[in-house]
Amino acid sequence: MNSVLSCIVFAFFLIYPDMAQSDGDYRWPMKLKPELTSRFCDYRAGHFHAGVDIRTRGKTGYRVYAVDDGYIYRVSTSFKGYGKALYLKLRDGRIVVYGHLSKFEDELGEEIRKLQMSVRRYNQNLFFSPDEYPVKRGRVIGYSGLSGARAPHLHFEIRSAGNNPLNPLKYGF
Repeated sequence: MNSVLSCIVFAFFLIYPDMAQSDGDYRWPMKLKPELTSRFCDYRAGHFHAGVDIRTRGKTGYRVYAVDDGYIYRVSTSFKGYGKALYLKLRDGRIVVYGHLSKFEDELGEEIRKLQMSVRRYNQNLFFSPDEYPVKRGRVIGYSGLSGARAPHLHFEIRSAGNNPLNPLKYGF
C-alpha cells in the first residue's frame, strides 16, 4: 500500500509540477551536447527517477556549472545513492541537485575533505547558510563522476521550493 500512495503523490506532482512557471533561462549544467541516458519519472525498483541523467561519454571530470545564481545550501557524500551530491538553492527558490560528482569545486571540496578527516567519516550531510557559498550562474561548482553510480554521468534534478521533484525539461532545457 505504501508504494501505491507514493505513486499517487508522485503523479500529483507530475500533473501540478509548479504553480510558478520558469522564465526558461537556466543554463545547461555542462558544456557537453545535451544527451540523456535516463529521463524524468523513469521507473526504478521501488521508486520513480526524480531527475534526468546526462551522458558524459563514459568519462569523468567534466566541469559542472551553476544553472543560475544562488547558493550551495547542502552537500552530501556517500558511497551509494547520489554519491557526492551538491544542492544549489536558486534565487527563484527552486533547488537543483547535482549527483554522482567526482569532486566539488576546490574551496568547498577542501573544506569537506578536512571535515571528513577530522571526524574520520566519509559519509556527510552538510547544510550551509546563504552567505557561506554563494554562486553566480555559470560558475564551476563540481566535476562529473560516477560516485554512488555504476557508470559515469551527471544526475540532475530541479525541485520546487517545497523540495518536490520537477521535470527539468520543462524549465528551458
